[in-house]
Amino acid sequence: MSNVGFIYGLHPVRTIVTKCPGDVTQIYVDRERIKQTRFVELLALAKTNKVKLEVCDKAELSRHAGDVRHQGAIAKCRFPSQKSENDLISILENSNREMLILVLDQVQDPHNLGACLRSADACGVDCVIAPKDRSASLTATVFKVSSGAALTVPYVQVTNIARTLRLMREYGLQLIGTSDATTHSLFEMDLTKGTVIVLGAEATGMRRLTAAECEHLVQLPRQGGVESLNVSVAA
Repeated sequence: MSNVGFIYGLHPVRTIVTKCPGDVTQIYVDRERIKQTRFVELLALAKTNKVKLEVCDKAELSRHAGDVRHQGAIAKCRFPSQKSENDLISILENSNREMLILVLDQVQDPHNLGACLRSADACGVDCVIAPKDRSASLTATVFKVSSGAALTVPYVQVTNIARTLRLMREYGLQLIGTSDATTHSLFEMDLTKGTVIVLGAEATGMRRLTAAECEHLVQLPRQGGVESLNVSVAA
């Protein structure tokens, strides 16, 4: 864990109290909501995990959260740090099944990162990889949008995406990049084996060197008139 900050929202707070109670300094809950079922469960969870709890009014919650929609629950905690290349190697070497990895090439919007992490968690992705430069980091916004998935899916930031893709190919993973410049559909691919799916930045897509490392370039077929999908929708 690294820097201390706030996580907002009932589900993200429940997740960090459940997964990492030792890293939670204190949680704050809305006095007007403490009799609601989900808040009763949160209070019991905090007591079980010996997490300091403060019941307060909306004004105090707003002082901590500012303009963020906190849903009546805030946690002050140490944020998890991004994983490193060494962590990725450990993930690759210790997997006992066909892996699914998501690579985000310079996705900078924290809302998009949070949504991608949430989808990754739902699909059983082993980790999400991004470059250290020009990529979103784990923030309170990412935790809120990911609905707690930022705590359950390893987020690995690497120095060189192209080199990392070559490393994963050495572990037998197929590399599939997404591009609007191809007519090949993702659904034509054999996805029963270990797979890395690469998505590009919000406006520019994958960088040239990243695309060059991919064995296959595919697109998601679209039936309507939109020219492209938001990166988190595509994820």
